[in-house]
Amino acid sequence: MSIALLISIYLEARPLSDSAAPLNREMEINLRLEIADSESERSQGLSGRESLADDTGMLFIFDSPSYPGFWMKVMHFALDFVWINSDWQIVQIDRDVQPDTYPQIFTPNSAVRYVLEINSGKANELGLEVSDVIKLPQLTDS
Repeated sequence: MSIALLISIYLEARPLSDSAAPLNREMEINLRLEIADSESERSQGLSGRESLADDTGMLFIFDSPSYPGFWMKVMHFALDFVWINSDWQIVQIDRDVQPDTYPQIFTPNSAVRYVLEINSGKANELGLEVSDVIKLPQLTDS
């Protein structure tokens, strides 16, 4: 069963490569997250829902880093897929994924442990960028 958490997401910009200069950008984002951490919850996802509240998202948690495939089967609204690695760093963002893309399967370019699904346009609204590090005090150690 999914658990809804009101969380604060702290973003810290960090370069993807060690040779790049560090970035100084940090912000707090409040989202109500549903956690999908079982096979059945991940399989169901947001399929069949008519909408998603603006301040809400679904966080998919996988047991280990992998290349999961996501599709828009039985979806009624567009989403942004935020792909996050084991270090909670955003490695890819697929923006404005439309329901009519089904049966296309979306996969990350590198292994991820988490995927955040939010309403289309929300990633831009929140200022999410590749290389940002997400800190979820309720789920992360740091």
